[in-house]
Amino acid sequence: MSNTQQTTLFAALLQASLDGIVVLRPMAGPDGGFADLVFETVNRRAEEILARGAGGLVGLRALRDFFDGDDAAFDKYRRVWLTGEPARFEVDRRSGPAGRVFRGAIVRADDRIVVTFSDVTELVEANEALERQRVELLYQYELLDEQAADLARIAEDSDAARAEARNGARFVADLLEAMPLPVFFKSREDRRFRMTNRLFAELHGSGDRDATGSTVDDFFEAETVASIDRLDQQFYDSPAPRQVYETDMTFAGAGDRRMVVHKAKMRDAENRLIGITGVMVDVTEAHRLRQELERLATTDPLTGLANRRAFLERAAEEVERASRHDRPMSVVMIDVDHFKAINDRHGHDIGDQVLQRVAEVVGSTLRQAGDLAARFGGEEFVLLLPETPLGGARMLAERIREAFEVTRVDTDDGPVNFTASFGVDALRPGLDAGIDAVIKRADDALYRAKAAGRNRVHLAA
Repeated sequence: MSNTQQTTLFAALLQASLDGIVVLRPMAGPDGGFADLVFETVNRRAEEILARGAGGLVGLRALRDFFDGDDAAFDKYRRVWLTGEPARFEVDRRSGPAGRVFRGAIVRADDRIVVTFSDVTELVEANEALERQRVELLYQYELLDEQAADLARIAEDSDAARAEARNGARFVADLLEAMPLPVFFKSREDRRFRMTNRLFAELHGSGDRDATGSTVDDFFEAETVASIDRLDQQFYDSPAPRQVYETDMTFAGAGDRRMVVHKAKMRDAENRLIGITGVMVDVTEAHRLRQELERLATTDPLTGLANRRAFLERAAEEVERASRHDRPMSVVMIDVDHFKAINDRHGHDIGDQVLQRVAEVVGSTLRQAGDLAARFGGEEFVLLLPETPLGGARMLAERIREAFEVTRVDTDDGPVNFTASFGVDALRPGLDAGIDAVIKRADDALYRAKAAGRNRVHLAA
């Protein structure tokens, strides 16, 4: 790869980076020893994280200007330079206006110090949300920043240019290894990975072996390969400078993972499109947390049925669909008879078991895939029956009522039997603007069933 291509690759990698990246060069003191670090390059993501424009940082000294002489804050950077050992840190800024949490890494790359910042706010807040009973749904992404600052100038002199090329190649290689994400450059001509880092190789099960020279055919099944090739071709054909998508992938070294893939186009010195450079972000745990939070937000924890919120959201969709296509839709309201007496006599634990048995019977009785059962509140349940006219809904309610009559909950004091009352109504096209009117009529029918002696099914008037 030519010197120009390496420089272009380096700039493109910074452009594709999801992280903030800062490059600092050492500054010697009067005695010739290490004294400070000077900001040499700051990409746009780092500008956002540090809340300072590149013009406000490049050229400044870290100890004197950025840390205001705070030697303790600067000490970790001094140790990395002197020992060559990388350091990691975390900054929680949620008390400030930015409200973010960042994890960073400091590494020595040849004659420079490279600092990377990763936004881990979503994972931190998702974990905290689960500890607070998982009541808030937190899942956010930061998009890849668009531009990065220029990092190197090719010397005029040919000898200096050759030396710069050697240093640049080593710097790019060190930077790839310093980045905390799998990184790759893939050639457009033959689809081969021409440059990768260690994390990319480990992800694909290559271990210590270099993944350079491989193709996606070496890593994935044919279906996944076809999908990647299709997305690459769409990106090549598109005028967009970036492509970002989230997908499920199976890796030899990591198993099934949920990944966000960020791609940027790679061009040579003549501006010819020569390939794709990309970064992969593993969001598996955040995705699982989001799914769990969504499940908790839509499910009744006692019965496992949908909760009131989930029912109303789904019912609104079904009303709109039934009205648009002139299709039938019915609602059945169910209320356990004398439930307070069951609680008072046998205790709330037995009452909870009765509600769970109601949910089991209802769930096993529903037949159509689109039917939905929900706990509406307390001892009240509701069924949403798309594609079911009033007569079919009444027959289903009768079957459930009869099933309740022969269902019991065993206790130390003997079996507890229970019954329920039912109210049934159907959507009336042209009259009902939403689900509320149908629920109201079904609920009125239910209370007429209770007034008539309970353990019966009534249709709305």
